[in-house]
Amino acid sequence: MIHFPNAPANFDDPLRELYKLAVEPELSFKDKVARLLALGADALGLKLGIVSRIEGSIYECFFSMALTGPRCPVPPLV
Repeated sequence: MIHFPNAPANFDDPLRELYKLAVEPELSFKDKVARLLALGADALGLKLGIVSRIEGSIYECFFSMALTGPRCPVPPLV
């Protein structure tokens, strides 16, 4: 089991918000994903949210969200 030390002890509110966002008919799919990633990152105390898939040696990133703040350098791909 993964442990997130920065996550709040009570997940009831984030779970409730997750459900409300998932069933909101007025939001586009793209907006839902953006808000769900932000909600999940906040609930888990993370600065980044990603929806991705790995198939074999292929990594595909479909959506990503980063909280604003200082940028960190990305090492070059080798």
